[in-house]
Amino acid sequence: MSDLDHDEIRRLALEVIERGIGTPEGDSAVAQAERLIHDMASTALATVLKEAQDSRNTKVGKLEDGLAQWKSDFENYKRRTAEAEDVKIRNAIGKLLEDFLPLGDNLDRAAAAADGDPKIYEGISMVRDAFKTAIAKHGIETVQAIGCQFNPEVHEAIGTEETVHGAGVILDVLEQGYTWRGMLLKPAKVIVST
Repeated sequence: MSDLDHDEIRRLALEVIERGIGTPEGDSAVAQAERLIHDMASTALATVLKEAQDSRNTKVGKLEDGLAQWKSDFENYKRRTAEAEDVKIRNAIGKLLEDFLPLGDNLDRAAAAADGDPKIYEGISMVRDAFKTAIAKHGIETVQAIGCQFNPEVHEAIGTEETVHGAGVILDVLEQGYTWRGMLLKPAKVIVST
C-alpha cells in the first residue's frame, strides 16, 4: 500500500468526520473509502498470491530439475551396469572358449597323424568338421592366415622361412587363431616369410 493510498484514506476519514455520517457528502466519502480499501486489499491479495505462486513455481522448477537429473543419473547407472555385466559375461565366455578351442588344433593333429588309416582319418575329420560347425554357429571365427600379410594383433610368429613371396607373408599355420565378437580369443601361430 502506497503513501498516496494512506493519504487518500485519511482525507476521506476527515471528510466523513467533518460532514458527518448520514449526510450525502459523508456517505459519499464513506463509499469512496470503502472502494479504496477494497481495491487496496485486492491489490495486496493479488501481490501476495503472485509472490506465493512465483515461489511455488520456483520450488516446482527446482524439484523438476532435480528429478530430471536423478532420471539421467539412473539411466546412466543402468547403462554402465549393463555394459559392465556384458563385459563380465564376454570375458567369462572368452576364457571358456580359450580353454575349449585347442581341441580343434588337437583334432587337426589327430587327422594329420591318422592319414595312413582312411577309417580313422574319416572319423576324426567328421568330429573336426562338427567342432568347426558348432563354433561357427556361435559366432566364433577363424583368423585368416595363409597367404595373408602378418598382423601381430592376430598372428603369433613361431618361425620364419625365406621364400619368393616377399617378407611378412604367412606361409603356414601351426595352430588356428580364433575371434569372437571382435575379441581375439587365440592368435594364429604361424610361419612367416622373410
